[in-house]
Amino acid sequence: VIHYVLLVKADLRQPLVFGAVIAALLGYRIVRHYLDLRREVKTAHAKLASAKAAAPAPTRAKNRKFWAGELRVARIFDETPDVKTFRMVSPSGGPLPFDHVAGQYLNLALTIDGKRVNRSYTIASSPTRADYCEISVKRAADGYASAHLHATLREGSILKVSAPAGRFVFTGTGADRVILVAGGVGITPMMSIVRSLTDRCWTGDMYLVFSVRKLHDVIFANELTYLQQRFPNLHVCVTLTSDPDQAWDGERGQISAAMLRRAIPDLTRGPVLLCGPDKMMDAMRALLVGLGVPDAEVAQEAFVSPPSAPEGTAAPAAQPVELVTEGEVASVRFQRSNVSAELPAGLTLLEAAEEAGVTIPFECRSGICGQCKTRLVTGKVTMDVQDALTATDRSKGLILACQARALGDVVVDV
Repeated sequence: VIHYVLLVKADLRQPLVFGAVIAALLGYRIVRHYLDLRREVKTAHAKLASAKAAAPAPTRAKNRKFWAGELRVARIFDETPDVKTFRMVSPSGGPLPFDHVAGQYLNLALTIDGKRVNRSYTIASSPTRADYCEISVKRAADGYASAHLHATLREGSILKVSAPAGRFVFTGTGADRVILVAGGVGITPMMSIVRSLTDRCWTGDMYLVFSVRKLHDVIFANELTYLQQRFPNLHVCVTLTSDPDQAWDGERGQISAAMLRRAIPDLTRGPVLLCGPDKMMDAMRALLVGLGVPDAEVAQEAFVSPPSAPEGTAAPAAQPVELVTEGEVASVRFQRSNVSAELPAGLTLLEAAEEAGVTIPFECRSGICGQCKTRLVTGKVTMDVQDALTATDRSKGLILACQARALGDVVVDV
């Protein structure tokens, strides 16, 4: 522009026109660049919105098969004079760190009088309640762990938990009815099932037959009454076996064929789930099969606690053996994990593995489920319970890590 002005001397009309043209061109370029940039931003936003719409909404992780860690006791409820319910939550808040199915149980690792004690308790709450789980524990007269829980747990107590476990489950899938027969504290898995089905408004018929000694032994009495009022497809029959003087217009006596016929139409249609004392379940299975229920349609849950031996002695084995005695320390080598650890007297291989950070799958810790089957490479062990081992298992050198106590140094294929 300056050069042009010098050429045309003092005539300013031409450079002014030229400057106006240049300004117009620059303005056009700026406006066009702005419009192009705005169009690109809109396109990018549209793509981002489309991607968000296509992506699934964030949900709580599913099918978390097994978890071990700590839960906090948030509430304690007195269900009956000798049954307490302990509600547990994640210490950090939010959903539970595991998923379970109605009827499954969890394991507690307790320390009682300096000893490590493991016990399994049914999860009585519904799996639909993702923020907590509950166990209902009866204080038994000779119950080592149950007495400890009743006496020592407070709101805020921290428990070491592993969960879930168990195959005694019912989800309602593929069925239009279910028969639940419970005795005493055997109501807990049934309650989880009933709570789950009613939470999901399952349309099938639920028949619950519940046997207790006395009226004050009816666990969850108020809740069962409430649920029956809301869900006409829930049918509850309670029978008292040892309370002749109590005012009661319901059933009395042991569960009988006549009682079952009154409570349940068409008994031959299952499935049937049993839970209670062993003798009761055996009698009920025989009774149901005799009434025409196919044996394959009957499932039962056993409540078994690991046998406990007096301090300083070994639990009896199937044949006389010389265990590692108090004060002696054997060793265990977990071959595939390339880990070695001491094996003090009385410690099972499963407990030694847990202390050494070696994972051995387990569920019941009672020698029944068979989840902790492990091959013994060298050495000898004794086991209090071997119910989960078949003859073929034994021929292959398999042992139950939850039951196996060493007779000396051992190597296992873990």
